[in-house]
Order: sequence, then structure tokens, then C-alpha cells
Amino acid sequence: MGLEEWLYRVFPWGPGAGARLFILSAACGVGLVIDWYGVAGKGVFDDQVGWLTAGVAILLVTLYSLSSLVIRGRRAVGERRSRLIADEIGDILPRLSASSQNREAVLEGDDVAVVAGLSLYHLPDCPMVVGRGYRRLPVGSAVQQGIEPCGICSGALA
Repeated sequence: MGLEEWLYRVFPWGPGAGARLFILSAACGVGLVIDWYGVAGKGVFDDQVGWLTAGVAILLVTLYSLSSLVIRGRRAVGERRSRLIADEIGDILPRLSASSQNREAVLEGDDVAVVAGLSLYHLPDCPMVVGRGYRRLPVGSAVQQGIEPCGICSGALA
């Protein structure tokens, strides 16, 4: 794993934002240390108010920046997730269209796939039963037993 790939794993919104996060955190720390020494040098509260105000301003700016960074990171993760889901759906769609092309054959009395212990039946090429053990029943027999079509197959059978 290269450095850039590692940075994108650690900072999903990009390595540049990670550098900004580090610089912002360091600047906040330095500013708060300076404020601490400024407040510590003043014995009267009225003399400390300016330093305390500066410290609160530094914290507010830092919190705003960090929250916007988190929001951008969540957006980047959501975009990455939607791309991955779109890829998965792209793999399933051809199988679904093939299932809908088999609709007429199933309605004419061909067999459907029934997985033991489940109350749904599927088309034999449904992605929900590919690679699973199932028995084949005529569609009429499955309906008589109270077995309903799965959500994917019900769209193909509608």
C-alpha cells in the first residue's frame, strides 16, 4: 500500500484536507498555549478578559473548521459508498432483466426455486438463490402452499 492510498484510507476526503487538519490543530494548540501564558501573567480578571475572548474565538474557529471537515468527509464516504452500490447494482441488473424475460415461461407453469425454510419462491436465475441449495416446484404448487414471490421476482412476475 502506497503513501497516497494510505492517506486516502485515513482521510477519506483527501490528503490535502488531512494536512489542513494537522496545521489547524497545531495552530489551535499554539494559540491556546499563548493565551494560557497571557492569562497567567495577569492577576486581575479585567486584564484577563481579552485573552479569554481570544481563546474562545480560537476554539470556535477550530470547532467550525473541524465540523466542516467531518461533514466533507461524510459526504466523500457517502459518494464512495454510492459508487460501490451502483457497481453492485450494475452487476445485478442484467440478471434481473433476464429474470423478467423469463416471466412468461414461469407464468405458463414452469418450476420456481424454493429454498428450504423460507416462505418465498424465486425464479431459478434470481440472484437471491444463485449458489444456494433449492428445490424446484411448479409455480401453482408453490402458491397453493402459501409461498409468495420474493421482492426481486415479484417485479419480474408483475
